[in-house]
Amino acid sequence: MMATFCLFLICVAIKSVGAFLFPEPLKEEAKDLVWENWMEPLRAKCGSGLSDYRIQSVIVILIFAALYITFR
Repeated sequence: MMATFCLFLICVAIKSVGAFLFPEPLKEEAKDLVWENWMEPLRAKCGSGLSDYRIQSVIVILIFAALYITFR
């Protein structure tokens, strides 16, 4: 498992360096998928109640924390 993790780190490093050295120009149809600021998705109106992904994220984190505490 350690060899697999090391290979994963090497692959991530190669991909990151390659993307930094050879950036691909952004296509027009992909401009809506790229955020200008990292806070942009937090400000967007995305639903109400349980359909809001931010509320769903908090629920999932709480479930994982409860499961961790229960089965540790």
